[in-house]
Amino acid sequence: MLQTAIRTLDLITFSNRSRNTLAEAVPAQIRVTSDIRDFADFWPRSGRLGSARCYAFQCADLLELQCESIVPARNAVPFFVAILSSGGEPLALLPLCIEQDRNQKRAIKHARVLKVLDGGLSDYNAPVLFPAAAGWGARTVRRIWQGLRRILPPFDIAILEKMPDQVGDLPNPFRFLKSHPESKSGHAVTLSGTWSSFATRLPRRRGLRRKARRLRLVGELTFEVAETPEQYDIFLGALLRQKRRRDFELRACDSLIGPGYPAYLRNARSHLYPSGPVCLFALKVNDTIIATLFGVVAGSRFIAQIPGFEGGKWQAYSAGHLLYGKIVEWCFTEGIQVFDLGAGDEQWKEEYCDLSLTLHKTRIPSTIRGAVFLHWPRIAGRVHARRLNSWREMELAEALCSEASEASRALSHARRSWTLWPSPKRTREFLTVARSILARKSNEAL
Repeated sequence: MLQTAIRTLDLITFSNRSRNTLAEAVPAQIRVTSDIRDFADFWPRSGRLGSARCYAFQCADLLELQCESIVPARNAVPFFVAILSSGGEPLALLPLCIEQDRNQKRAIKHARVLKVLDGGLSDYNAPVLFPAAAGWGARTVRRIWQGLRRILPPFDIAILEKMPDQVGDLPNPFRFLKSHPESKSGHAVTLSGTWSSFATRLPRRRGLRRKARRLRLVGELTFEVAETPEQYDIFLGALLRQKRRRDFELRACDSLIGPGYPAYLRNARSHLYPSGPVCLFALKVNDTIIATLFGVVAGSRFIAQIPGFEGGKWQAYSAGHLLYGKIVEWCFTEGIQVFDLGAGDEQWKEEYCDLSLTLHKTRIPSTIRGAVFLHWPRIAGRVHARRLNSWREMELAEALCSEASEASRALSHARRSWTLWPSPKRTREFLTVARSILARKSNEAL
């Protein structure tokens, strides 16, 4: 059962009391709760950002949705962190969680991992920042991190991924946590001017206009946005079918079967735009849905997340690209200024985008188990290599021991095999080779 009581840590009391430290200590207090509703007075929602800078994934609407679906499915414990000034004003907000890692086994399978609360469905894991946090430097962030380690429950390692270097017009101060760039970036398009002038700059516009004309010969081509839960359910069914088909075509696993994902997408029907952040679009020919896209809106930024399109005879019409063009036009109508294609360096995104977001990640162990967890892939790789080399050495020894002239080489390979992997099985194999060589020498002596 989650504890909803708010815990408080005074950073000024906790930190060094020197005059210089206090002069730099803009953050004065950390508060932590497991119920985001405790911070309803200042945690932004998609339709009420105020002075907060954040992405849609850090808005209370979607965080509440995750707490209803993904958090219980992953057996995670959420922690919502508010970093306040001495006057009680919010400076930064952090949605975090602690869960056991699902990918590792054996000795480190119970490692407690501190993560940003995203469940794998967020493209950008950023703090909610307020203007006063713009001047935070590495020293301030280190003090905040030390405070978090004191006030949060124990964890073995912190894994913070997909952290953008910018949150709106503010730099992300948590990049100072020994982070390094990820292999992928975020990509977005600035929507400036009018739709008619912007449309002339879209890539493939002539080919797409030609394909749109061909589709209109097949039937009535319409663009729709889900406005009711019933309409959303119909579009979602098409999206799931199209996305799974595409995943299997690429020989990938179903990307929408993660813990809590189906419930998250179903429950999103209660947060439809404009009263909520969720948008689900469909491109239809008569009554056939040939392309879909799930995305979220916060402030003046739309983020496209899950696309889908029909295959077969519809694939030749580039329905996905046609739908993107319609959504961009819709964004101009709604006054949205940034069309974000999310994280990932697919080549087609470069044709559309003029903005790039560098994403950072950091892994900070706090216990011995966390350090083992951090280096486990390298340790496991070396262990596997030793085991494989041991097996190869024993195979060679067994092949050579049948030849009298190669007895010394066979024994040498068997000894090296046992040294690399001194398991009971390898010990028995070593003794078998040694006995075989000794028996042959005894027979030759007789």
